[in-house]
Formats: sequence, structure tokens, C-alpha cells
Amino acid sequence: MAEVDTCMALLGIPGYKGFQPGFARTPVPIKIGRHLGRQPDAETRLAAEAAPPRDSLSEHRAAYTLSASASRAAHPGGLASAGGGYWFEERSRVAAGRRQPFLGTTTYRAELLQGPATAARQLAASQHVPATLVGYSVARAAAACGGTLRAALSGTAGVASTGALDGSGTTAAGRPLVGYRTTYGSANVPIAESAAARLASASASASAEAAAPRRAATAPDGGAAAAAPPPRRAASAPRPRFEGASSYARDFVGDPMAHLPPGGGARDAVTLGATTGELGAGTTRACFHVPGYTGFVPASLANATARAQGAGAAPRADARPSLLLLALDQFDRGRLPGYTGYKPRGGPGATAEQPAGGPTSETTQGFLNSQLLRRGPQPHSPAHCINSRAGLMSFFSSGTNGARGEPSISDNGLSDAQRFFVRLRPLEGRMKGGAAASRTTASGARFDSVLAKAGARR
Repeated sequence: MAEVDTCMALLGIPGYKGFQPGFARTPVPIKIGRHLGRQPDAETRLAAEAAPPRDSLSEHRAAYTLSASASRAAHPGGLASAGGGYWFEERSRVAAGRRQPFLGTTTYRAELLQGPATAARQLAASQHVPATLVGYSVARAAAACGGTLRAALSGTAGVASTGALDGSGTTAAGRPLVGYRTTYGSANVPIAESAAARLASASASASAEAAAPRRAATAPDGGAAAAAPPPRRAASAPRPRFEGASSYARDFVGDPMAHLPPGGGARDAVTLGATTGELGAGTTRACFHVPGYTGFVPASLANATARAQGAGAAPRADARPSLLLLALDQFDRGRLPGYTGYKPRGGPGATAEQPAGGPTSETTQGFLNSQLLRRGPQPHSPAHCINSRAGLMSFFSSGTNGARGEPSISDNGLSDAQRFFVRLRPLEGRMKGGAAASRTTASGARFDSVLAKAGARR
């Protein structure tokens, strides 16, 4: 008995088990028949029959398989909160007795689809809870009535709600405490209460003065009564606000001498310098630099130059003159002829004398130097120099006719000169009767030809 396995393909990358098109799949017959072979003995047969049957399902399928209890249609009363459909539970939770309720919902449904209801429950739970932010309860009341409300004259109404905290973590109304009281709210409540008390006292005194009866002042001679002074206006009661000053305004705003303790010294004797200038000498905290600059500042207790540059008392010296050619050492010290690279000015390694054994040949550069200096400096040959007495034009006429026996400079130079004078002919632009180029060629006569020389002699 044989069966065709279509999952094995002979074409493709060895070990690849991904998707392959149908034309690349080759059916291969495999043998699936059962061959008993040697008959087992009685004990082995009895042990095989007594062994429990092996589960052929995978662990994932055994743990998350669909059961009848997971369907709302089968058990509408048991999973009514699931919302229909199929819900898969872990078998470990089922075996543990389902101590935790199975919600059967998703974050998308709870936060997006049911967002208004969730927000309403959260707002309702935060009612009658002391607010830790100034004006929070007022804003909440304005949102509840649908209008715009202004804070009352009392600062306590805008800072804390009517509910009070107890030791159990709940409010006096019995609602659970949603948040915690912050340090910001604890610090602002006394300030707002004191400001509200001052405003209330000012408003009460202004109202009392306005309600007092006006007394007409009569003249001593029994004349007409003098005009009464105009009544004093009631002091305006602005909204409570945060009156605490920051440490920056307390320490740095205004005259710095006014913040010093009494007996701190005369104004001329106080330098307003930080103590770190003496304790951290040579560090970035003790250096005078540009405000806002956070770059590198040298710190050294031994290098006087670094400390002077870090202090910034005097501008730094310009380093450009020390980099000019007149300040650089651009001459060799007997190492290599014509070498104009870097050479040290002084020090234990600077010397103008060659070593006793000559340049070393251990390294590649040393071997090259030894080969260059093996025969000594070569004499200068003026064979290829331009003859200043004959003029610069002797470069183009040398070595062609052999009359003077001068060596030719180079064929490459002659070719370049010929291509140059195709556009700019020699001796062109002179008066009529002078040397003129020949018309026998497209570019004129060659500047070193016999015809050109004959024309020049004419």
C-alpha cells in the first residue's frame, strides 16, 4: 500500500519549507504500510495494552480547543457578558475553578466604542474628592452646569472641595479616593486661604465705610453746610492667584546687595564671587567664561598657560604668525636632498649630522633613503636647460636640423607645440612683407620646417 505525499518537492532550496508553486512540486510515493516484524512476547503485549493511549493532539490544540461552554449560543445564561461569538479560555484557569471572572471584552470596545460611558463613570467617581490643583473643582462645576463660571472671592472654594479625607482612604461622602494629594496642592492651599482672608477683610472694611451715614459739616457762623467728601470706593477684590515667588526672583532679581545679611561687609569690599572660585581653582566652575558657554575650559593646577586661558582675563595670542612660512623650519637637515617636509627645531632627536653608519636599512623608508644616498649627490647637468642667449624659441628649433648639434628636448614637447600653433601660428600678426605661414597644408607650415625657415630668412 502506497500513498502520494505532495508536501515533498525535489526542486528548491534544501531545507526550505515555505510556499512553492504547483509546477515546482513533484509527487513522490512513500510507503506507509505497517510491518510488524518480530512478534512481541506476552509481557510486552500486556504492557502495551495496559499503557494509556497517547494523545496525538498538540499542546496548543489541547489547551485552546473549542468547547461547548465557550459559546454564548449554547449557554446564553452563563456567558451573557461575552457579547456573543466564541471565546477561548485557558484550560489551566478552567481547572483552577475560574476564580477570576471572564470579562469577554477587548480594550478597543471598552475605550473606543464605549468611551463616553467609561469617561462618565470616571468623572462620577472623582466627585467630592479634594482637588490638588488650583481651580480644578471650579472648572468641574462649570463643565457640569454647561456654562462659564468665575471663581468666588473665597480662595478655599477654588482650591479644595467640600469632601474631607479620612484615614480609610475615602471621602466623607463615602466615595473612594481616586488620586493622592500632591505636594503642589498642599503648598498652595495655605497661600490661597491667606490671600482669600486678606481680600475678605479688605472687602468688609470697604463695605462698612460705604454704608456709614454721611454727616453734613456746618460752618461755625451758621452758614451753608460744606460739601461732603466723595465716598470712598469699595476696594476691588481680584481673583485669588498664586503669590509665591520663585527662588530665582528671590536671589537674583533686584539689587544683589539687598539680599546679603546685615553686617556682611561694605559694598566696595564685596566681590559677589562664588566660594567655588576658591575651592575649585583650575576647574570649569571657577573660570570666568562667556555666559551660556558650555564648551571645553582647560583645568590645570600646574600649567600657567592653561589657567590663564581658562580665566579669560586677557585675549589669547594669535597663533597665525607662528604658522607662516617664515616661522616654519622648511629646510632639510642632511637627511634627504630636497626634502622640505616637517623637521623638528630642537630637542634630543634633532641633528644635522648623519649617523656613523649612514641611514638605516631596516625599514622600507630607511632602505629607500640608503639607496638614494648610496652614490652621493649627483652633479647637475645643464643638457636640458634653455639657452638664455639663444632665446626661448631655441626650444622649438633645437635638434631638428643637426646644424648646431643640440640634443632634442622631447618628442612629446614638440607634439604639444605643434598642436598649440594650429590655432595660434608663429610670427602671426606682423606687417606685410614679413614671414607668413605657407598655404601648402591645412594648418600652415611647421614651425621647424625648412620652408618656414626659408620664409623667415626672406
